[in-house]
Amino acid sequence: MKTIVIALLTLLTAVSCSNEREVIKPAMGSYQFYTNKASDQFDQIEVRLNGELAGSLTKPYLIGQQPDCQTEIAGMILRVERPEGSYALEAVAKLRGKSVSKWSGTVTIKAGDCGRSRLNSNQ
Repeated sequence: MKTIVIALLTLLTAVSCSNEREVIKPAMGSYQFYTNKASDQFDQIEVRLNGELAGSLTKPYLIGQQPDCQTEIAGMILRVERPEGSYALEAVAKLRGKSVSKWSGTVTIKAGDCGRSRLNSNQ
């Protein structure tokens, strides 16, 4: 009888401990990158966050106003989803394989929010 009670207690302890180890997903936010740099001044702009390639731009966004968070235009707007936090930004515009412009700084992504950065032609 004592062995059965110990076995049941061990089983209940194992089950209750496994429930405490639930994976908590980080709070996510989104961020958009776009440029007004003339299309003859770059072939692509590579965007890196914390040293990791996030994507690239291959066309300018020349509509006049900043894009809203729902706008996704391949090559013109790079939209990334990341956990909330600050990220080191490094972006490089290339023309025929040569670096022609660079941008760096920090972007902050807030949970449930959408931030934006325009990579200007005069930088």
